[in-house]
Amino acid sequence: MPQIPEDLLQRFMQTTGKSREETEKALSEFISEIITVPISKKQTPKQKSKRSSKPEYDEVNYPHFLPSDEVKKYTIRVALKGTTPTIWRKFDCPSNISLRHLTELVLRLMGWWNEHLNQIVGTHDAYYVPYYQYCRDDSWGNTFFQEEYKLSDLLNVRGKSIKWEYDFGDSWEHEIRLSSIEEYKEDELHEIIFKSGKGACPPEDCGGVWGYQALLDILEKRRSRKRLTSDEKERLEWAGWNKDYDPEYFDKYECIDICDSFTDDESAEEIMDASNGARLISHDLDSMAKEELAKWSPLYDDIISLSFKIRESELWEDLDDSDVFAIRMQDGSEIYIATMGYGGETFDVQLYDGADSFQTYIFMAKSVQVQCPSFELMELHYWADYMSVIFDDPEDGMMRPERYRQIELWAEAHDQKIEGSHGYPFPQIFRPHCVPTRLPSDDTQLARIKEALEAIVWFSQQIMDTDDLTKFGFKTTRVYATEKGGKEVPLVVKTAEGYKVERTKLPGLTDNFTTVTLSEDEITPLRLLQKIGTEFIRLLHFPGYIGNEAEPEKAFLALTLFSVDKNTLMTSNSDLCEISDDYERDVLLQYVNKAKSSGRIPQRIITDDSRTEALLKPLCQQLGIILDRRRNRIPQLSEVCQYMHDAMKQ
Repeated sequence: MPQIPEDLLQRFMQTTGKSREETEKALSEFISEIITVPISKKQTPKQKSKRSSKPEYDEVNYPHFLPSDEVKKYTIRVALKGTTPTIWRKFDCPSNISLRHLTELVLRLMGWWNEHLNQIVGTHDAYYVPYYQYCRDDSWGNTFFQEEYKLSDLLNVRGKSIKWEYDFGDSWEHEIRLSSIEEYKEDELHEIIFKSGKGACPPEDCGGVWGYQALLDILEKRRSRKRLTSDEKERLEWAGWNKDYDPEYFDKYECIDICDSFTDDESAEEIMDASNGARLISHDLDSMAKEELAKWSPLYDDIISLSFKIRESELWEDLDDSDVFAIRMQDGSEIYIATMGYGGETFDVQLYDGADSFQTYIFMAKSVQVQCPSFELMELHYWADYMSVIFDDPEDGMMRPERYRQIELWAEAHDQKIEGSHGYPFPQIFRPHCVPTRLPSDDTQLARIKEALEAIVWFSQQIMDTDDLTKFGFKTTRVYATEKGGKEVPLVVKTAEGYKVERTKLPGLTDNFTTVTLSEDEITPLRLLQKIGTEFIRLLHFPGYIGNEAEPEKAFLALTLFSVDKNTLMTSNSDLCEISDDYERDVLLQYVNKAKSSGRIPQRIITDDSRTEALLKPLCQQLGIILDRRRNRIPQLSEVCQYMHDAMKQ
């Protein structure tokens, strides 16, 4: 019987009027019930013996997947918080993966050495820890073993996240976010599949986010060819960061192998055994691919062959995205070439045909150097005008499956091996307002592209054969093309003997944006409307395709004029324009019709976009509306445009 303090006993006797014996018995039963029933899962001295009876998991032996009534496919994104740019990994996994198996997976994918403690922080300050790291006799409080809980116990709503912390000294905090939830299809393997990621893992014991940022600053200082102190040199050497170290690179294929090794639940093995591990390409897919191949022009065959040769040269290993060069075509025009490596994530050779097309590159280069809202980056792609050879992998899923099969069938027919990462070449055309499409069937255009690729192949070989890129005219530091133009770059010129390298200057922005002048009949009704207030306006694409799904090359991104009332911050947009040969005129007429229906037009229009300014300028001149072009972003306009883009993508 528990020992009851005398003052407590006397107080209860006075309150209840019961005898001492009756009060002692009632209090003893009540206290005994409290101390033998645990509250939540908090440990008490009475429960320590119960803990010792649990399995003693170790570094190797622990449950990978836990029993579950329903298993779903989770897409998980793990991001290291506080780093710029963010270091992250994304993968698919079954919802019944144990928290311990998830922890081991994240450690490997991120690149940590597992030499420090870690924990998952759930809701209500619940901590989930590996058994072998934390097995001790003191009070556990609100702390539980990772081996005994599955991921769906903590995350079961799309968009929710939990925190995973590694190395409590450096305190590397990671956000584990549930990006999507899907049902598994019948007979679909419950696999862990790596999808994408970015960034190299920081060095262990470097002082957390702040110490890592200091290392990045030193690395950038060395790359800009500034003299380092002896301490700075030692810190880079300690981190193992050599001259060519890229903090944004990670080995995607190593991550794929890691995820494959972590898939070992019994259900996945049973399904894999039933199919003998085969992933056969369907006959329908082969038929679709062969049907497309039969339509290919012989010139397209040449373009694919040349693309494979560019892949073999790995041009992006020597040139970065600022190292533009030009090709003098036989008709005297110039095509400008840029290579993209994207930190090893994607490889891309881009062809800008003429000064107007090169404006796409100038805008993209500017976005690299200046922090842009994500909606502006998307707008750049919606306005893009260039040809590209992208080297992709089926795991990335950027193309339709039959297109990967086309390349495989072509390679088999031409004794061409698809080797290395990003080995599938896909020539594409990027046109304003349209989705990327394959190359046109017109032989004249294909011949022009072939001519440019032949020059690129020759120049790639010259680059491979030299250790001094400056002899071709490339800069020793990263210098991007500017809006003013004038940067001197190598120019590849075809001669009777072959090719030679000269110099040329890059063009700048022409501001040759579309202007639309409405007729007097279209303008007259607007002259009768009242002019009121000020509007912020921007020409904006809506991330949704209009067109025939059977003919994706005709898909079109609808335009609108999006406005924000300066005083009320009320937003509105004109109706979306349809597919036509004059979509800028269409979108302007939609804006005019909306003004007619409202009975008013703005007295003043302010925009921060050059294309919007060009489109509205004639209208404003015809109606006497003040048009103000701001050189800096308008915060209110950027905010609502970002919101609209995010909402439409969902």
